[in-house]
Amino acid sequence: MDAHAPPAHRKQMKILHVSNYYPERNTGAAGTIMALGEAMRTAGNSVNLSWRNRPLSRWGHNFSRFFEIPARQLEQAQAELAKEQYDAVIVHQPHGWQIFQKLAPRHPSCVFINFSHGWEMCVPKFKPETRSLVRPLKDAVATHYIRRHCDRAARLADGMVVLNRLDADYLIQRHRLQAEKVCLLTLGLDPWLLNGPGRPAAVAGQPARFLYIGNYVAQKNCAMMESALVELARENSTFTFTCVTHDDKHAGLKARLGPILGERLTVLGWSPREQLAELMRRHDYLLFPSAYEGFGKVAHEAMASGLAVVGTRCGVLADHATDGVEALLSLPGDRAKFLAHLRRAAANPGLANTLGAQAREKVKGDTWGATAHTFYGFIERLRATKLFPKTAS
Repeated sequence: MDAHAPPAHRKQMKILHVSNYYPERNTGAAGTIMALGEAMRTAGNSVNLSWRNRPLSRWGHNFSRFFEIPARQLEQAQAELAKEQYDAVIVHQPHGWQIFQKLAPRHPSCVFINFSHGWEMCVPKFKPETRSLVRPLKDAVATHYIRRHCDRAARLADGMVVLNRLDADYLIQRHRLQAEKVCLLTLGLDPWLLNGPGRPAAVAGQPARFLYIGNYVAQKNCAMMESALVELARENSTFTFTCVTHDDKHAGLKARLGPILGERLTVLGWSPREQLAELMRRHDYLLFPSAYEGFGKVAHEAMASGLAVVGTRCGVLADHATDGVEALLSLPGDRAKFLAHLRRAAANPGLANTLGAQAREKVKGDTWGATAHTFYGFIERLRATKLFPKTAS
């Protein structure tokens, strides 16, 4: 029996999630929504997931997220609330702030919550890869609308859910939210990860096997990882590196690293998560060089698999790992420390056994039942505050 199952006296809630993602389990945000929805249903609640129902226009990413997505999410929520009443409406990302402004007053018995998969005001700004005379203007406009949407979502929502301490502190300090309105949620891990076989112990003398799984975008700081690997390769001719990323990045990766690593480089496309877990068990260290993470599911799943992580203090690693205990960690952007950790890992594959075992022990309680329990409790407290303010206070 799940230790986090709600007691019998708890009210069964009707919960609506509104997002502008497609329901794809192997993607980050959509996979989180699906897993959380299933966990809440298992705990006895009624959960409706409203997804993107048609493609976005081709007018550009910024046009879509600042104008089209807000209208789409409002349309989705209006359609669902016209059919039935809910105890809680969960709006994913801040671009759905119009739901809080226009629909919350019409549904006073319902709590409206913004669920962030990474608070955009906390994401570092990066220099563009290509120079353009209009790029500074486009960046300024984007920053304006990001700040506008975040400010309105934080101000208008009944509560906020975030997945890392940095975002939670930002909401409390910069948006001046009461701590009671902010829920810091640790995502769950699937049973096949928690209960499956861990990574086999590294054998003394075998070359270190490094693995990267993720997008190749500025936020992931892959350029720092590549430059550190190139420098390491000048000193160590035995380690291997496997990179799992989008197909359109493969040619560039092979052109940059192939001449240096040769057959020690393997580049793969996306696979179902179960297959990626098996890939983790065939490596010693996951490389996680990110400048910022909303949570960092790959690092979390690596810890559950017993795969040691060489990474940066952001997302789940900042909140749930200690340098030298469950992972080798440096500050985001600290290339010298990241390279030093790579050298240490390459020289000692056996260190992965100790770090991986301690990491697996650290996250063994991160079940989806525990996540649902925390999430339910947050909704319950917000409802008590909204419906019975004097009693709640």
